[in-house]
Amino acid sequence: MDPINRDLAYIAAIGAVGDEFFVDGCLAGENRDATMEAVQQGMMEIKKLEVGERYFLNTDKGQVPCDEFGAYLDTLGAAGFYQNGPDMGVNVCLEGTSQKSDQMVEALKSVQSKAFEEEITKLKSGALEKAPHIQWFHVKNRFSPMGVKMIGVFCDAIKNAEYIDPNLYLAGFQIIPDEIPGFGPIGMKDVKISMRVSAHMEEKIRSGKAMGLDILLPEATGKLGGFSDACHTLSAATTVAIGKEEQLIEEMEKILSE
Repeated sequence: MDPINRDLAYIAAIGAVGDEFFVDGCLAGENRDATMEAVQQGMMEIKKLEVGERYFLNTDKGQVPCDEFGAYLDTLGAAGFYQNGPDMGVNVCLEGTSQKSDQMVEALKSVQSKAFEEEITKLKSGALEKAPHIQWFHVKNRFSPMGVKMIGVFCDAIKNAEYIDPNLYLAGFQIIPDEIPGFGPIGMKDVKISMRVSAHMEEKIRSGKAMGLDILLPEATGKLGGFSDACHTLSAATTVAIGKEEQLIEEMEKILSE
């Protein structure tokens, strides 16, 4: 296998673990294929657990848990999107972590923690809206200067919290800034929605008793002329025009009611 494909297998495996594309605690399908390629090249190791598996990267500094490394890259790419974080993330993937990348991650974690704590306080104080099947909230621009991937990271962090109804889908909105680093201003005027599910809802979706997000969210988004981003069974994200947030929730409720 040539070096480019080896790197692709390695990075694909990190992404799959980071996004928790597991079946019974193990990677499956094309995600497992990419991981096994990395294992065969000596770049990764799989360790059996009592339930499922855990994945480790073989580095010059020793073994690194893949999930922890994925979280490290998530912080750089998402929390640091407007602060050269993605460039640093690419360097980390190719050359490993450094003192400079560690310092950047710690600084970004501080910003992220403060924003998340403030938003959790709002949710506990009544900012969480509820429809028959969906609970949702809107952070508007409060996660700035972090990137819009943070709304999904936040949903992931709270999906099993005690103040979240385990029987309802969870949705969060964040306004997309009108600028892309390295590209410049862009008049999007859109809002991103990210959706996640609790452990209870995950079980219902896997057993076929509830609709997967990969069906629900894109169908509703399409009815409003929106754009589907990354949509999987248990996590999904799309965009719609600012001002159509409640309409999107209503469209999803119609689909679920039918």
